[in-house]
Amino acid sequence: MLTERLMLTLRIRFYYVLSACISLCIGYLIYFLGRPGPVIYAIPESLQQWVFTLPLLSHISGSLPGFFHTFAFILFIAVVLNPSRVGLVLVCSGWILVELFFEIGQHPFFANHLAEAVPVWFSNIPFLEVADSYFLTGTFDPVDVLFIFFGTAAAFLVLNKVQLREVNHV
Repeated sequence: MLTERLMLTLRIRFYYVLSACISLCIGYLIYFLGRPGPVIYAIPESLQQWVFTLPLLSHISGSLPGFFHTFAFILFIAVVLNPSRVGLVLVCSGWILVELFFEIGQHPFFANHLAEAVPVWFSNIPFLEVADSYFLTGTFDPVDVLFIFFGTAAAFLVLNKVQLREVNHV
Protein backbone atom coordinates (compact mmCIF):
# COMPACT_ATOMS: atom_id res chain seq x y z
CA MET A 1 0.00 0.00 0.00
CA LEU A 2 2.81 2.40 0.88
CA THR A 3 4.55 1.57 -2.41
CA GLU A 4 1.41 2.36 -4.43
CA ARG A 5 1.06 5.74 -2.73
CA LEU A 6 4.74 6.52 -3.33
CA MET A 7 4.46 5.51 -6.98
CA LEU A 8 1.37 7.66 -7.40
CA THR A 9 3.21 10.58 -5.87
CA LEU A 10 6.23 10.01 -8.12
CA ARG A 11 3.96 9.74 -11.16
CA ILE A 12 2.17 12.95 -10.22
CA ARG A 13 5.50 14.71 -9.68
CA PHE A 14 6.61 13.53 -13.12
CA TYR A 15 3.46 15.02 -14.64
CA TYR A 16 4.03 18.28 -12.77
CA VAL A 17 7.57 18.51 -14.16
CA LEU A 18 6.41 17.55 -17.65
CA SER A 19 3.58 20.10 -17.54
CA ALA A 20 5.94 22.79 -16.27
CA CYS A 21 8.49 22.07 -19.01
CA ILE A 22 5.81 22.11 -21.70
CA SER A 23 4.47 25.37 -20.27
CA LEU A 24 7.93 26.98 -20.39
CA CYS A 25 8.44 25.73 -23.95
CA ILE A 26 5.12 27.22 -25.04
CA GLY A 27 6.04 30.52 -23.42
CA TYR A 28 9.43 30.47 -25.14
CA LEU A 29 7.83 29.68 -28.52
CA ILE A 30 5.50 32.62 -28.04
CA TYR A 31 8.55 34.82 -27.43
CA PHE A 32 10.31 33.30 -30.42
CA LEU A 33 7.39 33.58 -32.85
CA GLY A 34 5.65 36.63 -31.47
CA ARG A 35 8.33 39.14 -30.64
CA PRO A 36 10.85 40.80 -32.90
CA GLY A 37 14.46 39.60 -32.66
CA PRO A 38 16.84 41.08 -30.13
CA VAL A 39 14.28 41.76 -27.39
CA ILE A 40 14.54 38.11 -26.40
CA TYR A 41 17.43 37.58 -23.98
CA ALA A 42 17.80 33.81 -24.30
CA ILE A 43 17.99 33.62 -28.10
CA PRO A 44 21.62 33.59 -29.27
CA GLU A 45 22.68 36.06 -31.95
CA SER A 46 23.27 33.18 -34.36
CA LEU A 47 19.54 32.36 -34.24
CA GLN A 48 18.31 35.96 -34.51
CA GLN A 49 18.08 35.64 -38.30
CA TRP A 50 15.52 32.86 -37.90
CA VAL A 51 13.22 34.83 -35.62
CA PHE A 52 10.05 35.89 -37.39
CA THR A 53 6.78 37.15 -36.05
CA LEU A 54 3.35 35.74 -36.70
CA PRO A 55 0.91 38.68 -36.90
CA LEU A 56 -1.85 37.21 -34.71
CA LEU A 57 0.60 35.88 -32.15
CA SER A 58 2.44 39.20 -31.95
CA HIS A 59 -0.77 40.88 -30.74
CA ILE A 60 -1.17 38.52 -27.79
CA SER A 61 2.45 37.59 -27.15
CA GLY A 62 3.08 40.31 -24.62
CA SER A 63 1.21 38.74 -21.72
CA LEU A 64 0.89 35.02 -22.40
CA PRO A 65 4.48 34.19 -21.38
CA GLY A 66 3.72 35.67 -17.94
CA PHE A 67 0.93 33.13 -17.56
CA PHE A 68 3.07 30.18 -18.64
CA HIS A 69 6.09 31.27 -16.59
CA THR A 70 4.05 31.68 -13.41
CA PHE A 71 2.19 28.40 -13.94
CA ALA A 72 5.41 26.46 -14.62
CA PHE A 73 7.41 27.73 -11.68
CA ILE A 74 4.62 27.08 -9.20
CA LEU A 75 4.52 23.49 -10.49
CA PHE A 76 8.30 23.19 -10.13
CA ILE A 77 8.14 24.46 -6.55
CA ALA A 78 5.32 22.00 -5.79
CA VAL A 79 7.49 19.13 -7.05
CA VAL A 80 10.34 20.11 -4.74
CA LEU A 81 8.29 20.99 -1.64
CA ASN A 82 5.31 18.65 -2.01
CA PRO A 83 3.23 21.16 -0.03
CA SER A 84 0.09 20.58 1.99
CA ARG A 85 -3.01 22.58 1.06
CA VAL A 86 -1.90 25.41 3.34
CA GLY A 87 1.60 25.11 1.91
CA LEU A 88 0.14 25.33 -1.58
CA VAL A 89 -1.44 28.68 -0.73
CA LEU A 90 1.94 29.84 0.60
CA VAL A 91 3.78 28.61 -2.51
CA CYS A 92 1.32 30.40 -4.81
CA SER A 93 1.40 33.56 -2.70
CA GLY A 94 5.19 33.57 -2.57
CA TRP A 95 5.64 33.05 -6.28
CA ILE A 96 3.06 35.65 -7.24
CA LEU A 97 4.96 38.15 -5.08
CA VAL A 98 8.17 37.34 -6.97
CA GLU A 99 6.44 37.72 -10.34
CA LEU A 100 4.74 40.95 -9.30
CA PHE A 101 8.02 42.36 -7.98
CA PHE A 102 9.66 41.90 -11.38
CA GLU A 103 6.65 43.18 -13.31
CA ILE A 104 6.02 46.22 -11.12
CA GLY A 105 9.78 46.80 -10.99
CA GLN A 106 9.60 47.71 -14.68
CA HIS A 107 7.26 50.61 -13.92
CA PRO A 108 9.07 53.93 -14.55
CA PHE A 109 8.44 54.98 -10.94
CA PHE A 110 10.47 52.03 -9.58
CA ALA A 111 12.82 51.06 -12.43
CA ASN A 112 15.68 53.51 -11.78
CA HIS A 113 15.73 52.79 -8.05
CA LEU A 114 15.83 49.03 -8.60
CA ALA A 115 18.45 49.25 -11.35
CA GLU A 116 20.70 51.27 -9.04
CA ALA A 117 20.22 48.69 -6.28
CA VAL A 118 21.46 45.78 -8.43
CA PRO A 119 24.89 44.72 -7.10
CA VAL A 120 27.89 45.21 -9.38
CA TRP A 121 28.95 41.55 -8.98
CA PHE A 122 25.77 40.47 -10.82
CA SER A 123 27.57 41.43 -14.05
CA ASN A 124 29.63 38.20 -13.84
CA ILE A 125 26.69 35.81 -13.41
CA PRO A 126 24.63 34.51 -16.38
CA PHE A 127 21.04 35.78 -16.40
CA LEU A 128 21.74 38.15 -13.51
CA GLU A 129 24.03 40.30 -15.64
CA VAL A 130 20.96 41.81 -17.29
CA ALA A 131 19.06 42.52 -14.06
CA ASP A 132 19.59 46.28 -14.16
CA SER A 133 18.68 46.60 -17.84
CA TYR A 134 15.65 44.36 -17.24
CA PHE A 135 14.14 47.03 -15.02
CA LEU A 136 15.29 49.94 -17.21
CA THR A 137 14.32 48.58 -20.63
CA GLY A 138 11.36 46.42 -19.61
CA THR A 139 7.83 47.68 -20.00
CA PHE A 140 5.32 47.54 -17.20
CA ASP A 141 1.99 46.23 -18.47
CA PRO A 142 -1.10 45.87 -16.25
CA VAL A 143 -2.29 43.06 -18.56
CA ASP A 144 0.87 41.13 -17.62
CA VAL A 145 -0.16 41.49 -13.98
CA LEU A 146 -3.55 40.04 -14.87
CA PHE A 147 -1.93 37.08 -16.64
CA ILE A 148 0.35 36.49 -13.64
CA PHE A 149 -2.80 36.20 -11.53
CA PHE A 150 -4.35 33.84 -14.12
CA GLY A 151 -1.21 31.66 -14.11
CA THR A 152 -1.23 31.52 -10.32
CA ALA A 153 -4.93 30.64 -10.22
CA ALA A 154 -4.50 27.94 -12.87
CA ALA A 155 -1.55 26.38 -11.02
CA PHE A 156 -3.41 26.50 -7.70
CA LEU A 157 -6.51 24.88 -9.21
CA VAL A 158 -4.51 22.11 -10.89
CA LEU A 159 -2.41 21.36 -7.82
CA ASN A 160 -5.37 21.54 -5.45
CA LYS A 161 -7.46 19.27 -7.67
CA VAL A 162 -4.67 16.68 -7.85
CA GLN A 163 -4.14 16.86 -4.07
CA LEU A 164 -7.84 16.37 -3.42
CA ARG A 165 -7.93 13.42 -5.82
CA GLU A 166 -4.85 11.89 -4.23
CA VAL A 167 -6.27 12.22 -0.70
CA ASN A 168 -9.65 10.80 -1.69
CA HIS A 169 -8.14 8.07 -3.86
CA VAL A 170 -6.10 6.45 -1.07
